[in-house]
Amino acid sequence: MTLREAKRFAIPLDKRRRTVHKENVETLREHFGVSIPLNEIKGIGKVAEEQLKKAGILDAYDLTYADVGTLAEKISRSEKTLKIWQSEAKKLPRKIVED
Repeated sequence: MTLREAKRFAIPLDKRRRTVHKENVETLREHFGVSIPLNEIKGIGKVAEEQLKKAGILDAYDLTYADVGTLAEKISRSEKTLKIWQSEAKKLPRKIVED
């Protein structure tokens, strides 16, 4: 979730915090529906989506914060491809907020 999205949903912010806790992310997803499917990411087709899901990457947020080196080994894709997908995933939340 971007800073702009958090402000849009009136979520209290601590600008000093730099960590991400999975429990907090899940709570935000439950309450605000902040989840962008993998098929929304440019370049990811059905096969890649299934591979990512098997590797534990369930949405754009997960891909954004995934370690591409480890993920590349799990799904047999190049780090270059995964970095491109990460870049595309990072663009999505901003587009949704602006719409």
